[in-house]
Amino acid sequence: MLGAALRDRGVQLGAAILAVYVGLEASVGDWGFSYLVQARGLTESLAGYAVSGYWLGMTLGRFLISPIATRAGVTTAGMMYACLASVTACRHACRMKERRSADAAVRPGPQLHSG
Repeated sequence: MLGAALRDRGVQLGAAILAVYVGLEASVGDWGFSYLVQARGLTESLAGYAVSGYWLGMTLGRFLISPIATRAGVTTAGMMYACLASVTACRHACRMKERRSADAAVRPGPQLHSG
């Protein structure tokens, strides 16, 4: 039975996606600490608390999302669309911020004319 499941293309694809997801999740957690200390100048203690908050949020999200979704009557497809919409909204917000920063850097200050 296990052999048949392991030969199933859906199981193989799911395992590959899970491996990539777990690798990305762990990498972000590890990279976050280095980034906060080296690029943002946080103390190691404060960066450690921030990364611990990341992991706590991930853990709580896993435990809480299913009961909340079930109570709200959200289907699996609805959850996928909600996640996609959230990622899209976050990316849009980041692009807007980048554009505002770029516009502020290019925009000239007040022009003073003598004469």
